[in-house]
Amino acid sequence: MIGVVLLLVLGAVFFYWRSTFTEDTDDAQVDGNLYQVSSRIAGHVVKVYVEDNQQVQQGQLLVEIDPTEERAHRLLMRCYVFLDRPAEALRQFERCRAVLREELAARPSPATVSLLEAIREGVTVTHEDDSVSEPAALSSDPLFR
Repeated sequence: MIGVVLLLVLGAVFFYWRSTFTEDTDDAQVDGNLYQVSSRIAGHVVKVYVEDNQQVQQGQLLVEIDPTEERAHRLLMRCYVFLDRPAEALRQFERCRAVLREELAARPSPATVSLLEAIREGVTVTHEDDSVSEPAALSSDPLFR
């Protein structure tokens, strides 16, 4: 009987000694800086430049959106206007026009052309609606030569 009690006491001392020098948990949590990335531009992602759980820096390119996505070009044009950089907005239109011509043999949609005209005229640019506009086929319009 004393042997059993001694064995229990030694077991308890060993368990206490073992638990004070090591950490053990079944529900550990890790603190970290996690940010959800969500798209605010409707477009198709053609390339992803980061891996899962990879640390990224501010301003680092994460994804590449389909360059023929006109809504992305219009959004950039609006951003440049809001930043008081209308010349860059006009250059963005030219990039959009060139990509559409080269990739799709098309010209910018009426929504993109209307935005261009508003920027050229100095009209206040508003937020874009959610309607999807397709590029138009190439025409003999001198604006698109």
